[in-house]
Amino acid sequence: MRGGAGAAGFHKHKWSWMIKNEPDHFGKHGFIRHSGTTGPIQAINIGELSTLIDGKVLEKDEKGKAVLDLSTYGYDKLLGAGKIDFPITVKANFITEKAKEKIKAAGGEAIKAE
Repeated sequence: MRGGAGAAGFHKHKWSWMIKNEPDHFGKHGFIRHSGTTGPIQAINIGELSTLIDGKVLEKDEKGKAVLDLSTYGYDKLLGAGKIDFPITVKANFITEKAKEKIKAAGGEAIKAE
């Protein structure tokens, strides 16, 4: 075979042919992310809820408890660190088990947002 078989010589004696006819043959061509995540998850602890709602007027549910939707404040996840001493209904995309227990012990409710 003249010049070698297959892709032999593409970095050597067939380089000018390579640049002319297939300039995108070598190099990086992008990467597809397969994890499915859109970005970092913004989380807030239970202990920070009182400072988050301080001075704000929240809507009430049928039981008279204040309803806090964390997605309106830019948070995705509710974590269980800290203390809560008031009953509140919290809606979040992700809620840890410890956070659910602490909210329920304070007389509130944790709801997964749709």
